[in-house]
Amino acid sequence: MNAVDKNMIDTMTNEKHYDDYEDNIDQEVKEANKKLVERFPFLIPRNAWSGKKITEGAGFWPGSPDEIPEYDYEYTALDDMPKGWRKAFGEQMCEELKDALERSGDGMDDDVEDWYPIQIKEKFGSLRFYPIWSTEEIDKVIVKYEKLSLETCIKCGAPATKYTIGWISPYCDECAKKIKYDKVVPKETFFGKEKE
Repeated sequence: MNAVDKNMIDTMTNEKHYDDYEDNIDQEVKEANKKLVERFPFLIPRNAWSGKKITEGAGFWPGSPDEIPEYDYEYTALDDMPKGWRKAFGEQMCEELKDALERSGDGMDDDVEDWYPIQIKEKFGSLRFYPIWSTEEIDKVIVKYEKLSLETCIKCGAPATKYTIGWISPYCDECAKKIKYDKVVPKETFFGKEKE
C-alpha cells in the first residue's frame, strides 16, 4: 500500500473528518444543482409516470405520504448522464434544449416548465435522451449530442480514442488504462476504418 492510499484510509477512518468532508461536498453539490435547475427547470426530478415534479409533493412516488420532504437539490435529472459527458457538454446541451423550447413555443414560457426528460442514459456507447415530447428542433439538438457522445470519454470528457467491446463505451487513452476490461480497441478499429 502506498502512502497516498494509507493517508486516504486514515482520513476515511476518522469518521468526524469524513462526515465533515461529505457534508461540504453535499452542500457544494446542492448549491450547484440549485443554480442548474434555476437555469433549466426541466432538470427538477419528476416521476416518469405521473410527470409530477418532486417539488409538487404528494403523489411524486406511488403510495407516497401526503407530506414529501422539501426538494434539497441533492439530485437533478442531468445526474443520469455519465460524468464525462456531463462535464464535456451537459450544460451546453441543456442551454441548446432550452433555446429550442423557447423558439418552438407559442410565445409562452410554459413550454420550458412543462417539458422534461423522461430518461437520460448511455446505451451502446452513446447518449440516449428521451424527452416527454419533442419537435424537429429539439430532435436536432439531441442527435447532435448523441453523435458527440460517441467521440467523448464517458469517464472524464476528453476526446475518445478507445472503445470497449461487449459493453460498448468510449474512453480516452488515460481512462482506458484504468478500466479493468480486456476488450479495448482503438477508435479506428472499432469503427472499421481509419478516420480521415
